[in-house]
Amino acid sequence: MVASSACSAGSEEAIDSSRAASLGVPGVPNAPDTQCNVVLRDIAVPENRGGVETNCTGASGALTCWVVFEGDLDVSSAAVTESDAPFVFYQSGTDPSWYQSAAATKVDGAGKGMQRYHFSLTHHTALQDEVYPTIQVNPFLQTTLGTRLFDHNTSSGNTVLDAENDWSFTANASTCDAPPPNAVATVWFNTGWTETTAGVFAQSGKLDVEYDLNRMPQCLHVWTDGVPAWNTEAYARFSPGNQLVHASVRGSYDATKDTWSNQAFDTDIPSDATSVALWFETSGDGCATSWDSDYGQNYVYSIQH
Repeated sequence: MVASSACSAGSEEAIDSSRAASLGVPGVPNAPDTQCNVVLRDIAVPENRGGVETNCTGASGALTCWVVFEGDLDVSSAAVTESDAPFVFYQSGTDPSWYQSAAATKVDGAGKGMQRYHFSLTHHTALQDEVYPTIQVNPFLQTTLGTRLFDHNTSSGNTVLDAENDWSFTANASTCDAPPPNAVATVWFNTGWTETTAGVFAQSGKLDVEYDLNRMPQCLHVWTDGVPAWNTEAYARFSPGNQLVHASVRGSYDATKDTWSNQAFDTDIPSDATSVALWFETSGDGCATSWDSDYGQNYVYSIQH
């Protein structure tokens, strides 16, 4: 993306911006999730006309009929936004293998900040008309960064289905029932006129802006009587409420390197906001005022409900 430093803030037309994933760690294949990003809500054997639902495979006379288990899990809005995919790992009886469910499908029913998914375990579970074995299940998110985040919100490990709980499970109502932590969206304005983002732009969340002062360096060395006589200001206007917030992004000065660090610009996102426009102004004593505003369009980001 190329931006101009010679245009004042103007129209607030939406633009595209790269969005970085925030869940998972590159190079780490498996990790526990304790931040309510994936939560097992329930699992059981659904009844079907007085019996149980089965999935039968094989030729006539030699059918293998597996008992179908169905359940629900909740996934955080952050995971949904970055396209992390929910699945369920499970293991049955003496079979040492762990199997993976088909991808879960979106359904209604989750609380604020969550999306509910429904899943089915259709093979290698329990054989029809035989005593059910002990079954272990554990939902996980396959993140876009390559890490599988396993549900450790419901329990510290796998959820066990056996005769003691009638091969069913329902999560405690207090599990991840509190409002999720405020979503945080971070935008980096880098040298080379590039912008990157991470996190989720959400109503009542937080906005963190990191601005590289070298995008508009013309005033960096302006001093008057030994005091810095310049500033770079960040502006954020939220729509549709037209709330305007601004603050300096000039940080500290390192005399040994003759360089300036930036000061992060943090602000709350209003509860009614649907978008935010960002732009920046640099001015100083005897230094021409300049604007970083994407040719007057401003840097506009959509905000989730």
